[in-house]
Amino acid sequence: MFYHKGVSHLKLSERLFLDKHHTIERFGVLFGVLFVSLVIVFISTCFSQVDFNENLLLTQSKWSTEFTFSLSGATGSVVNVFRDDNNTKSFVLLKFDDLKDITVDPNEYEVFLTGADMNQNWQELKCSPKASVYMFGSTGYMGLYFVDMGGF
Repeated sequence: MFYHKGVSHLKLSERLFLDKHHTIERFGVLFGVLFVSLVIVFISTCFSQVDFNENLLLTQSKWSTEFTFSLSGATGSVVNVFRDDNNTKSFVLLKFDDLKDITVDPNEYEVFLTGADMNQNWQELKCSPKASVYMFGSTGYMGLYFVDMGGF
C-alpha cells in the first residue's frame, strides 16, 4: 500500500482520540461538558423561578385567614377576597366570631391599608385605593370595598 506524503494513516478511532491512550483527555472533556451543562440548567432554573415568583405576586392574592380589631379586640375570619378582572376593585368579606364586641354602624370604623411581600413583611403601597366599609346588619358579616382605578 502506498501513502502520499502528508496523508495520515491513523485509524479513525485514533484520529478522534478514542483509543486507550487518551482516556484521561476524554474524561476531562466529558466532565467539562457535563459541568457546563449543569451550570446552564441551574442558571436557567434560577431565572425561571424569579419570573414565576413575580407572576405569582401579580396574579394571586395572599391574605391572612383571621383578623383581630385593634381597639375592640374583636376577632373573626376572612371569608373570601373578590376582585374584578381589571384589578381595580376588590371586596373583602369578613365574619366576626362574636357580635358582642362590635358595632353595626360602619361610620364607627377606620380602615388602614399597608403593603406586604410574599413573606408578610411590610412594604410601601404602590397604589392609593379608596375604601368603604359595609356592615350587613347584625349578621356578623362586614365588607371592605377597595377601589383604585390605577390598579392594585
